[in-house]
Amino acid sequence: MPVGERRAWIESQPLPRNIADLIGQAADAAGDRLAWNFFESGEQITYRDLRRAVNGLAQGLNRIGVRKGTHVAVMMPNVAAMPLSWLALGTLGAVMVPVNVNYLERELAYVINDSDAEFMLLHRQCLAVLERCMASGEIRIDPSRIFVVDPPAGSAYRDWQTLAGEPCDSYAPPENIVFLANELGRGTADDQRSSRRLLYGTMVAFRCAGRDADDYGLSYNVSEGGLYVRSLAPPVEDTVWLELRPPRTERLVRLEARVCWRRGYGGSAMATVPPGFGLEISDGSRADREAWEAGYRSFAESVGA
Repeated sequence: MPVGERRAWIESQPLPRNIADLIGQAADAAGDRLAWNFFESGEQITYRDLRRAVNGLAQGLNRIGVRKGTHVAVMMPNVAAMPLSWLALGTLGAVMVPVNVNYLERELAYVINDSDAEFMLLHRQCLAVLERCMASGEIRIDPSRIFVVDPPAGSAYRDWQTLAGEPCDSYAPPENIVFLANELGRGTADDQRSSRRLLYGTMVAFRCAGRDADDYGLSYNVSEGGLYVRSLAPPVEDTVWLELRPPRTERLVRLEARVCWRRGYGGSAMATVPPGFGLEISDGSRADREAWEAGYRSFAESVGA
């Protein structure tokens, strides 16, 4: 294939939605193949096990308070824990602050303080320079937020392995767990929907009539006839146009939907969803509506709903 044609073909291919989706696609396509081989330490991992390891570490990081946008300094040499940490932080949407393992005290303190790092992950070979910075007061990260790969006996810092010790097949944000718990708590109450609501997250562009620009939210759950969109600013109009990817496909569809209800920001004892708005699909091209319904049905079948 000529270079120009090959480049055009590559650029026409759909990109993964995020790091987690990229890893998932690789695990599905080449699960038993090696993702990496650190031959000096003998650390190997397949793409299937990499997905499990990254998801487990993402869960561990989330458990200690790392969220989307959190700045986390990572100071590690060429060991498996380095790319694992990077990929797990990417899965969370956190900001990794890479730190050169050869930095001296002044350089390390500058990077940590200038980057507003709230957590730090480092290898034991970098521990001495960090401890000198901590002792002098140049770095003031809470020691409980510092995790060390292979820490020496008696170390005052926590073991990185405690974050990564429980690989799992998928990463579920805590709000999804809360939603599921609330749904299970409904018991046998009747659900008037013709299809089940399924947790599904993707970017949603929405626009009301007369607006020149899109607003953006994230889908929270979907059904065959509608969806719930997470947003701190639900539309005030009752009709919106949507652009999003249905489950199990990379194709964008454009749909018209009616806003059925809104939930504003703030606590609610009755709420089972985060702030946002519920939608009933009301219009769209035949091809786009069929793509949405087919994507939902395929997704429902894959999860046994």
